[in-house]
Amino acid sequence: TTVLRHEIHQVRDREAAYARATDAARRALAGAPTSAEGHAALSHILWHERRWRLAEDEARRAVALNPSSAMGYEWLGMALTALGRLGEANAAFEQALALDPLSQTYYANAAAVLVNLGRHGDAERMMERAVQLGEFGFIPYLWWTGVDVLLRVGRIDEAERWVERCAALG
Repeated sequence: TTVLRHEIHQVRDREAAYARATDAARRALAGAPTSAEGHAALSHILWHERRWRLAEDEARRAVALNPSSAMGYEWLGMALTALGRLGEANAAFEQALALDPLSQTYYANAAAVLVNLGRHGDAERMMERAVQLGEFGFIPYLWWTGVDVLLRVGRIDEAERWVERCAALG
């Protein structure tokens, strides 16, 4: 998964990265069809390809195979968010956080869902927790989600400070 995330977020030729990641996930699943991580990785790829129903199916396979797969719940939440099923997405992110309470990404993703559910205070607490956990690997996402939360509740000055805070992290 670390390799998959690096491939997708850190290279210039994303098409080639997706092709390599897809090939790696499919080969892993061919050798270990009951690998929850393999299904979660494939869900990640399908999500980025905007094949959200298939991404949901793969994430559901991951959590069925391993109910302790935080990554499976993460990508289930991402697929459900893309499909507009925010209540279900929130439940998936809650499960991911219960399994891995130190994941900044899960907090940021949960915040994005909560803000769209109109739960701005909860979203803000999630973003604050993401920052408290230390260095964040994908600062633009943290920046955007935090600004979105604060602007929706009309706290423009705080949104500006949030941008400065995120800039200091990166």
